[in-house]
Amino acid sequence: MQQLDKKLFEELEKEIKSSDAHGHQNRITTSTIPQTEWMRKVTAAVKISDLADEFGVTSCPNHTKSYPIDFDDSRGFFICIKAKYDNICDFKGNIVDFMRRCKNG
Repeated sequence: MQQLDKKLFEELEKEIKSSDAHGHQNRITTSTIPQTEWMRKVTAAVKISDLADEFGVTSCPNHTKSYPIDFDDSRGFFICIKAKYDNICDFKGNIVDFMRRCKNG
């Protein structure tokens, strides 16, 4: 897997901790963190699908059945197939959302 450089990883961790501390666990989304220069650097440095492999995420954790997740490596976004087509799941977002959900279970 391509590695995030140390500074970018620290910034990603800081963003997650900051949003969590302010009670925004589910509010950091693609609309609240636009494709800023920082986000472009992060998505250029690491593929979100590689993070999924690293965390062992093979399907959406919100369902008892195994529903796949679509990953957009070029933009750093993910979405559960049930959210994409049926709009009945909230497992979607950007690389910050993904890191938070994987770390917090």
